[in-house]
Amino acid sequence: MHQDLKTAARNVNYWAGVTTLMPLFGGFIADAYLGRYSTVFASCIVYLM
Repeated sequence: MHQDLKTAARNVNYWAGVTTLMPLFGGFIADAYLGRYSTVFASCIVYLM
């Protein structure tokens, strides 16, 4: 991607942070609004895109 080391490290850290927090966000949405199966289905659709 032709990134310098500083930019690449920042992008990896952002990616790691987002992927760590997404299950918490998904769990909150499932418990508060959509329900377990609807959230899993919606997450699968987003993942497949």
